[in-house]
Amino acid sequence: MKYRLKFIKGIKDFVLEDLQTNFTDKYTITSQTETTISFESDILDIDEFRTLKTVLHIALINDDGSISVERNLFKREWRKHLVPAGINPTLAYVMCKAGELSNEDIVMDPFCGGGTIPVTALLDFDVQKVLASDISSKAVSFTKQNFIEAKINKNKYSIFISDIKRLRIQKGYLTKVITNMPFGIRAGKHNKNMELYKAFINFSYSALTANGKVVAFTTEKILLLENIKDKFSIEKEIKIAQGGLYPSIFILKKI
Repeated sequence: MKYRLKFIKGIKDFVLEDLQTNFTDKYTITSQTETTISFESDILDIDEFRTLKTVLHIALINDDGSISVERNLFKREWRKHLVPAGINPTLAYVMCKAGELSNEDIVMDPFCGGGTIPVTALLDFDVQKVLASDISSKAVSFTKQNFIEAKINKNKYSIFISDIKRLRIQKGYLTKVITNMPFGIRAGKHNKNMELYKAFINFSYSALTANGKVVAFTTEKILLLENIKDKFSIEKEIKIAQGGLYPSIFILKKI
């Protein structure tokens, strides 16, 4: 059978790892681009590939190159309540993967939106605990409802309303901060973000353990990097292309 995967530009390495982890020796790659991978497999049921968390779509391809069957893989059954400019679930998964989450991690998302990153961290990486906050009461309400839809144990998370500039967490309590930052283009304004990004870095530095990490998704790259001096070093930058924008996932390690 011939299949083709479609994914967000910039995350192909994660897709290849996802494919290898889930389907070792069950496929042969025939071609690749920056946003597609074509392969052949003896697997007859296209729905077996629903375990791929990094992929947008998978299609079964006819011999003439036309699509026989197609499946949307980025939708999550628990994600019933959405916020504007919310992060795609495949990117949320990639961010958690890039942050090397484990069951020992205590993770926070201080711009949680509809809770896509926090739910992903718990469902797919079984982290010890998640904290989620947002200045928007509507976003926090949506996050709570999505956690209920995901049937996550209430002891595993805490969700609350907070402005990042007033957010306080016990010093050194968190191991990872993973978040989709407000963009100057789509949400908020650059001048407002100047104050917000500074507060975010100061909060993260205080709340993280000595070896803690930040995984931040943003187009405000210069603004983020201006604020990490003497607090965080750049471990990795993953450049993304999505919807006409060119944000990056930054993995920052506490100094």
